[in-house]
Amino acid sequence: MLNFWSKKTMMGNAKIKPITFSAAASIQQWKVPAGVRKIHVDCAASQGMNGGRGGRVQCDLKVSPGQILYIMVGPVPSSLDRAAYNASDIRIGGSEYSNRVIVAGGGGNASSRNAAGGAGGGLTGGAGSAHGNAGAGQGGSQSAGGAGGTCVPISVGHSHGGNAGVQGTGGAGGSCGYCGTWGAGGAGYYGGGSGGAQWNKNGAFAAAGGGGSSYTKPELCSEVVHTQGFRSGAGYITLS
Repeated sequence: MLNFWSKKTMMGNAKIKPITFSAAASIQQWKVPAGVRKIHVDCAASQGMNGGRGGRVQCDLKVSPGQILYIMVGPVPSSLDRAAYNASDIRIGGSEYSNRVIVAGGGGNASSRNAAGGAGGGLTGGAGSAHGNAGAGQGGSQSAGGAGGTCVPISVGHSHGGNAGVQGTGGAGGSCGYCGTWGAGGAGYYGGGSGGAQWNKNGAFAAAGGGGSSYTKPELCSEVVHTQGFRSGAGYITLS
């Protein structure tokens, strides 16, 4: 999606008509109009499946006229155990994760045992909820993915440890006929870890995933405000 509408102002920077990008499965594009050197960004991520709310980043972003911004607004995940990209971000200079200059972290997925997913956003995403002996996935940070959930050792039964998040995406969850489904972590600058699961003499337990972290590139972003656990449903990005 391209938008070229702009209007000159007395300050030497053009004024653009606000434009909002909704959740989509693929990257969208926007070309910076002539005369525009700074835009205000309102970037909100999607929630996890039945899970934590997505984070929000508000800031001013330095841009150059004619520059292409790559816009990604990941949708709400469709499976509890799948590590889907539900973060929202802006990329400059390319479409890879390494080109992201603004990221709002997505919420972690819930488990089939109704453990709540962690909130996305903030410099460190929120942890998911534990369930019985099954530990929760932790939130992603500015330098690493969140740890996967661990389980209290038992003598009879079996356990499934969670997977750590990585740059961009959360750790994958899983499903077991005895334990149920444990939630995947939310996407973000670094993704949240998935929950763990366990089956023992006391019952079946499955924990939730942690939320992904948000991020802004210091050299390009100013007036930054982070809000953790802001958005229910699908995310968005508004440029103005």
